[in-house]
Amino acid sequence: MVTKTLKTLLLITLCLNQVSASNVLNRTMPVVKNGLVNSTQVETKGEQKILVVLVYDSSKNSPDDVYDKGQIEGYYFSDTEPSLKTYIKEVSNSKASVIGEVVDLVDVPDLCSVDVYDAARRALDQIKDQVSIENYDRFSFIMADDVSCDSDDSWTGKSTLGKIYLSAEFPSVSISWIKSTKRIRLTINHNFGHNLGLRHDNANVSGTQVFNAEESPSMEYGGAYSVMGSSSNL
Repeated sequence: MVTKTLKTLLLITLCLNQVSASNVLNRTMPVVKNGLVNSTQVETKGEQKILVVLVYDSSKNSPDDVYDKGQIEGYYFSDTEPSLKTYIKEVSNSKASVIGEVVDLVDVPDLCSVDVYDAARRALDQIKDQVSIENYDRFSFIMADDVSCDSDDSWTGKSTLGKIYLSAEFPSVSISWIKSTKRIRLTINHNFGHNLGLRHDNANVSGTQVFNAEESPSMEYGGAYSVMGSSSNL
């Protein structure tokens, strides 16, 4: 069952006239090159068009290291099983919906040796003749969970908080990178929350009720009832 905490957070996001956007990934890319773009009310309500791209680097990975297209289609777009689509519909009280498609496995040269922004550009360039990418402003890339490609095993997903300027062709888009782990469904939903402008649901560890959260010591991911925190419930 969807938690009340995340439903409240999403409804706040959807009702605000403007949500402040920053970039979870901006530590690896100068803001000048990938300027931040605010998420507006219009962009967090209604149809959210997501293009999901399965990617790997044939010099580092095997295609078998990435979830197959059918599985990913179910995790994102299923109407009958728990998916990002059913989740967003419920937690937003049907104010937002998810549509899109999945592009089958794409071999992206040097995927494992460039930053996530260049990797996104290369992947999109690879598929521009296969799909009308201009119809999308949200992109999700599914990659292998393989230390030979990424030696940092401390993350399962990375995403922009709101939208960013990726290039002249993609001036306002959100991006997420999802590893093919056993927790992939949670990772997909968590990172799409970031794409909508939601930050982590932290826990107040001060021991007292406070009115100014910035002045209270907190524990990141401490929210036990939200997918933006530590909840495993979908």
